[in-house]
Amino acid sequence: DGFISIVCDIPKHFGEATDCQLYTGDERQSYLKTKTSKSATGDLFCQFTVNKDDLFRRLQSVRSRGVSCDYTVNTEPPSLSPRSDPYNFTGLSVITRKAHLPSSQPAPAVTAAPPPRPHLKISPAVLRESSTVQMTCEVPQSQSASLCLFYLDGIEAAPYSHPSCQMSLSGVQIQQWTRQSSPLEAKVGCNYLTEGERTQSDHSDYVALTVLDRLQKPNIMVLHDGSISIVCDIPKHFGEATHCQLYTGDERQSYLKTKTSKSATGDLFCQFTVNKDDLFRRLQSVRSRGVSCDYTVNTEPPSLSPRSDPYNFTDEPEMTTSYSQQSVTFGTFCLAHPEAPTSKQTDEKQL
Repeated sequence: DGFISIVCDIPKHFGEATDCQLYTGDERQSYLKTKTSKSATGDLFCQFTVNKDDLFRRLQSVRSRGVSCDYTVNTEPPSLSPRSDPYNFTGLSVITRKAHLPSSQPAPAVTAAPPPRPHLKISPAVLRESSTVQMTCEVPQSQSASLCLFYLDGIEAAPYSHPSCQMSLSGVQIQQWTRQSSPLEAKVGCNYLTEGERTQSDHSDYVALTVLDRLQKPNIMVLHDGSISIVCDIPKHFGEATHCQLYTGDERQSYLKTKTSKSATGDLFCQFTVNKDDLFRRLQSVRSRGVSCDYTVNTEPPSLSPRSDPYNFTDEPEMTTSYSQQSVTFGTFCLAHPEAPTSKQTDEKQL
């Protein structure tokens, strides 16, 4: 999958080890540094997940094929262990075997194939900065995991490795993890280490996670010809919008509610088709000429956007005795506020 995982096992009786360093070749300066993690059995280890191309470029630059690691113990002053025996890569292909463990520990057995991949569940898939997402890395029943690791856009960090295989993160924490500001979309994945040999599984399928900032108001457009069609356009980047509400005047209670639809270009919108006499009677009852709309996004709890700017009817067609409803078809959706109705549409009595 483009990444190499290197595990540095810390010998028992060194429970105060706090950090590990990864080295390429005989370089004195470490290539990577990470904090220790603890397995379900209480053993300490460090895991480095690196991009294979970046690592191989680094190895080529130092003219070496080997990586090694050491660990730091929290003494005063801090103590550094000897380095592990090096692990030498035999070629520049995707290699997912572990680094050799420190010489005081036996090397792990080489498995013929990685354990089966887990399944990742996240809820909700869309959240606000102040909300929380729950992630669960479901390990196959045939396996026993000592640790689960979570990734956002391929980035893994030690604080987000969990023996319970469950994790909760706020929208703000996701921003910090990905180093992005909202609105953002990230791909979330996970994998696990088995008990005993600590063999690493393949990654789960990646799931899209969206963090929203303040919702943007939609745009509204009105067409009428016998019946009236009102289109509520939803701004891009809010693909999890599920419903729209239509309002008359300044009423708090919505007049109509409908589910979102998707255009041929993938943009979301809502269409309300209403009987013109019913709508104008409603507008007369609330002493208004305007309609507006908003949309609901499937966060937890659901989030409501600001209302669109109102569309004000400048003229009212004559009331009809027949309430036939004729659908109006159209192929384009205007993102700008619409112009006032034409003279053909408005040559009727005032509201």
